[in-house]
Amino acid sequence: MLNICFSTTYGWNPGDELILAGVKNILTSIMDKKEMNFIIYNRNPDIRSQFKQIFKSSKVPGDFNLYEETGILESHLKFGMFDNSVKAEFDGSCLDWVIFAGTPEWSNGRCYDLYRIILNYNIPVMILGVGGGMDCFDDRFKEVIGKSKILTVREETTKRALEKEGFNPLYLSCPALLSAPDSKEKKIDVIRKIGLIYQATVEETIIWNGCSQELYHYEMNLYRDIFVTYGERYEICLVCHYIDELPLAKRDFPEADVLYSYKAEDYVDIYRDFDMVIGPRVHGIGCAASLLIPGIAILHDARGETCQGFLAELINPSTTFDDCKKMIDNIINNPKKFNDNLYAHKRKTFEEYKAIVKKGFMDPQVNYFGKIQDQTPEFDLKEINFRLNLVEKLLDLDNTLADKFHSKCERHVYSEEMPEELLITLEDEKEIELDLRNLLKDKSGNVYVDIKRKK
Repeated sequence: MLNICFSTTYGWNPGDELILAGVKNILTSIMDKKEMNFIIYNRNPDIRSQFKQIFKSSKVPGDFNLYEETGILESHLKFGMFDNSVKAEFDGSCLDWVIFAGTPEWSNGRCYDLYRIILNYNIPVMILGVGGGMDCFDDRFKEVIGKSKILTVREETTKRALEKEGFNPLYLSCPALLSAPDSKEKKIDVIRKIGLIYQATVEETIIWNGCSQELYHYEMNLYRDIFVTYGERYEICLVCHYIDELPLAKRDFPEADVLYSYKAEDYVDIYRDFDMVIGPRVHGIGCAASLLIPGIAILHDARGETCQGFLAELINPSTTFDDCKKMIDNIINNPKKFNDNLYAHKRKTFEEYKAIVKKGFMDPQVNYFGKIQDQTPEFDLKEINFRLNLVEKLLDLDNTLADKFHSKCERHVYSEEMPEELLITLEDEKEIELDLRNLLKDKSGNVYVDIKRKK
């Protein structure tokens, strides 16, 4: 039985889970599902920060409920991890493989705990379909990348970034192209229904799931033109990927049907209902392509390059409606051609992935020289209570002092020693200076508490 850990997100972005579905389809074509345990390292930002952490990604102790005050503080400040996924102090000796299942966040701080486990337990790695460039949070990650059994990228920007660092990645379409099973694939001879993928602004939804004002306004104008031009001949619906978008889509298009699900796997059936999709969500376009449904992708950042691997038509906020209309009409007039091209492309991509992954599994041996030894300190709830109470005490200080302290502390998180100017700022607060030293440092002298102002 192989224990395979996937770097992915769960309950955050359907796109990540669609990529994972494609990767799992590759694996189950090589070996029986009964021979594998699937485990995840969950990079959901609600669970893991993009910065190195000490307590937030750790397992919550069994005596957690014995401390009522700790429970109250945890509900406001969030420490500890309850998620059913790999935690910071996970015993990696049980893992046989780690597979990075696409996405742009494959070498940043959110992956720190996973790279530490990989290095310290000598776990072989496959990196499949990653994008977003290369942003190594820690130079020790590079040894893992260099010794990965497979390294594929989904767009040219990431390929160039890796080549610049001396790596030799292989370009293949994003595994989301393989997310839908063959049994769900659709034959399209005529266009009857069009799906418009809705995305709201960062200001109205949430960071990393929203788009710019420029893209949003382009999207709104484009979709209104599509409703006017095609609404009488074709059924047109909106699709949302994130919960905050649901009421916003109804606000912007009150007469339209809006489709959404909290379960990423439901999007295979949601998109299967369409014959063409248009929108800025990369993996909405990818999920549709996996069903052999042609798409028009609205590019708004480097991730959009991924849509080339879905054989999508590409537009951007400078594309006129007349030019976009030509693309829509081309698909309407030639649906079978687009459908057949996706059929052939998906099968070719699947066989390429299958061959290299099968070869990768044949070579599980690896030995890393770099180790990450900064283990999570003992999670003592009484100590946490003490430190959090000191935070409260600090934040009750004069607002000006608190502002100065917060800005300086924020700039010096994880520094080797407390900055001298911080101590000068606090010279009038002798009563708590010693407590602050204890509060802000662990036994190695590293700052690890991120102070947040109480509003």
